[in-house]
Amino acid sequence: MATLSIGIGEMCVSSRPDDEIVALGLGSCVAIVLYDRRTTTVGAIHAMLPTRKGLRDSDGERPGRYVDEGLEKLFEMMRVRTGHGTRLACALVGGAAMFEFTGPSNLDIGKNNVKMSQELLRHFGIPILASDIGGNQGRSVTVVVGGAMVHVRTVGAQKPLVSLAQGNRARTAA
Repeated sequence: MATLSIGIGEMCVSSRPDDEIVALGLGSCVAIVLYDRRTTTVGAIHAMLPTRKGLRDSDGERPGRYVDEGLEKLFEMMRVRTGHGTRLACALVGGAAMFEFTGPSNLDIGKNNVKMSQELLRHFGIPILASDIGGNQGRSVTVVVGGAMVHVRTVGAQKPLVSLAQGNRARTAA
């Protein structure tokens, strides 16, 4: 088993059932996890900002820093054309407000990351089967590639979120 860690602005793809993809320390960042039902491939991105538009191109090497560019690159890495949204399923995690914020809502990075992710996924016809978004607590995500099981960890708790392969939310013990 290999643990594939993705830091801010990074992404990876795996079809090896024993692999785990891990994104640690999602504050306002979002993790977009895609599962290709046809190839049983999992791809994930750890995006920091919704878009590069309007920003200096300080890091053209890391399109994963941005939700819009990162999602396009992830499609390419998974060898999925954007018209094949129906064969993909998604889990969306992160987008927290880590600090008390009283400024204009357009400066709420976590909220904007979630909004951009949701808009693009809807545009491409990719269903979000489960999400753990917003709030004011950081999260980490682990995806077991075999079965595409997504787990979310917050301070003091870890829970299964969804099995993208089975297309249903994970059940947690009561």
